[in-house]
Amino acid sequence: MKVYPVEHHLTHAASAYYFSGFNTATVLTIDGWGEIESTVIWKVKNGEFEKVLSIPAWHGSIGALWDFVSKNLNFGILEGPGKVMGLAPYGRDNLEIYKKFEEIFKLDDKIFIFLPNNLNLIDILKFLLR
Repeated sequence: MKVYPVEHHLTHAASAYYFSGFNTATVLTIDGWGEIESTVIWKVKNGEFEKVLSIPAWHGSIGALWDFVSKNLNFGILEGPGKVMGLAPYGRDNLEIYKKFEEIFKLDDKIFIFLPNNLNLIDILKFLLR
C-alpha cells in the first residue's frame, strides 16, 4: 500500500469541493490548526486548487478559539466544537458578544477574514473574557 501525504486543509477543501457538485468554487477551511495554517481560502476550478489566502495558527486560530469556547461550555476536547456548532442555530443573538467579535474579526473589501496583526490567540481570549 502506498501512502501519499496531503496537506491538512487541502483534504478538508477537497472533501467540500468534490461533494458539492460545482465545477468552480471558493472554499473556506477553518480549523484549530493544520501543519501551519488555521484558516485557508481556496479557489477551485475543474479540480485544480489554488490557495488564495492562508492564516497561520500562531497568528490567531478561529478554530482554537471555537475549541476554547466549547471547553468553557463544559464540552470535551475535540468533541465540543462540533456539538456547539450544531447547537448554534438554537441560540439567541447577544449584541454584547457580537460587538466584541466585531472588534477582532474584520472583513476587507474582498470579504476575506483576517485578524489584526498585533493580536494573537491569547490576546483574543483575554479580550473576549474581559
